Amino acid sequence: MHQSITTGGSIPDFCQHYGDCLFRVRGLAASTRKLHRHVVSRFLTFRFPDGKIIGSELRFTDLVDFLKGSSRAYRVARLRDLG
Repeated sequence: MHQSITTGGSIPDFCQHYGDCLFRVRGLAASTRKLHRHVVSRFLTFRFPDGKIIGSELRFTDLVDFLKGSSRAYRVARLRDLG
């Protein structure tokens, strides 16, 4: 039985299920699934540092805040690579 995202499932379990769905439903390549799982894992860890996902607590602003921070970190890393 699959654990619902609303029941406090773990981040690794969710990411594994998500990766499986990306393969079954969308037929994505292994490298693409790995990238998707990595980003989703980072977001969920950002939002739920204790590792337990509670879907009812997710807000759009959580995603916005994560993307702002990720974008900033990417720019800094990119500048460091160019310098």
